[in-house]
Amino acid sequence: MKRAALFFALAACGTGSSVPLCDLDPALGSDECATVHAMALSATLPPARGNAKGDDLGAAELGFSVFFDARFSKGEAVRCATCHTPEAHFGDGKATSTGLARVTRNAPTLLNAARMRWAFWDGRADSVWSQPLFAFENPLEMDFPRLELAHAIALRYAQGYESVFGPLPPLGDASRFPARGKRGDLAWEAMSARDREAVDRVAANVGKALEAYVRKLAAGPGAFDRFLAGDATALDADQRAGLVVFVKNGCASCHAGPMLSDESFHALGVPAWPGDPFDVVREG
Repeated sequence: MKRAALFFALAACGTGSSVPLCDLDPALGSDECATVHAMALSATLPPARGNAKGDDLGAAELGFSVFFDARFSKGEAVRCATCHTPEAHFGDGKATSTGLARVTRNAPTLLNAARMRWAFWDGRADSVWSQPLFAFENPLEMDFPRLELAHAIALRYAQGYESVFGPLPPLGDASRFPARGKRGDLAWEAMSARDREAVDRVAANVGKALEAYVRKLAAGPGAFDRFLAGDATALDADQRAGLVVFVKNGCASCHAGPMLSDESFHALGVPAWPGDPFDVVREG
């Protein structure tokens, strides 16, 4: 007997009724059915958090240019696409990623990042646009602090930037805007508060342009979504049987919702990479 038919037979015996509990599969109870229906992917993306330019085409074009430009790293050696390469589904497929040096975690895919609540494995970034700013300034990743980032935008992409975000500050004034620096550096702290704020704004806008590009990397509804919408032929019998096993064995306790994730933080007890200290992040 086919596995799917076996599930249907067991479900019918258990209910004592010919009326299915679930429009998707008679082996699923009403609560389980609701859990599966909640996995449907919306045809539209959630709004970009804190980014009015999240769906601006000009911003996305600027973000695309920066994403693939190695000149936004120390020694022009690394680009965003080094760890988020299209050939590896915008990840890199490595156990631990390498920018200018090896870091302690792997680079998650950027596919569907626009649908996720948190960025980074520890969730320290709560928006897509803020995440790349950590990578730019991390000495192990790109080592490209915000002053240098602002100067690079002014030198290479001033027209594209200003068409979306408005005028750049007068970065050519070296007495006000040193070539390199970030929060905590002597050069940065010597600047006026107003000029520091202006550079912060440029850096944030670069992040927002990158988010506008990354939002283009979101998947649309697929075969599973067509099945949830009522197309019974979108999944074959084995796939439907797998769905029943997935739900009834508790996988959906953590892997539910449109992204098949509860978007929480869990300690799984995975040992540290040999030679590395245990990576303590967060839970909850």
